[in-house]
Amino acid sequence: MRVKDEKGNVVIDEFQVSPGNSKQLSGLNKDQQYYFEIKAPKGQFIINAI
Repeated sequence: MRVKDEKGNVVIDEFQVSPGNSKQLSGLNKDQQYYFEIKAPKGQFIINAI
């Protein structure tokens, strides 16, 4: 997974999150919009962003 800003710039480079685990992404501004890109085998995924 990686995180990009509205302009397509990579904000957080690739990192891995195993099923059933979480990852705290400090450094993201809650007043901005971000895009989460996921590289994974075909299937269903649920992402909770709080």
